[in-house]
Amino acid sequence: MTSSNTAASATRSDDERSVRRIIGIPERDGLPDSDMLSWARRHYEESKHILTYEAGVLRWTAAADGLNMALIDNSVVFLAFSGGRVRS
Repeated sequence: MTSSNTAASATRSDDERSVRRIIGIPERDGLPDSDMLSWARRHYEESKHILTYEAGVLRWTAAADGLNMALIDNSVVFLAFSGGRVRS
């Protein structure tokens, strides 16, 4: 697995763990960011065989930065990560 599949590597087929991920593809003037779209396509090809991993891809049209979030309890962990440009 490559580094783009780190979240997917948290799952194994021999247990009940699973990962569901939401990936937002930023848009500018109605066109998707080509680098992010290419990464999402590669990520799909690298992870489509992992039955306990699901990555949904959505358009990110908000005029806001992405977000990072984690919700953790005794039976569920929810993690959301974002990467953004460094502001100057």
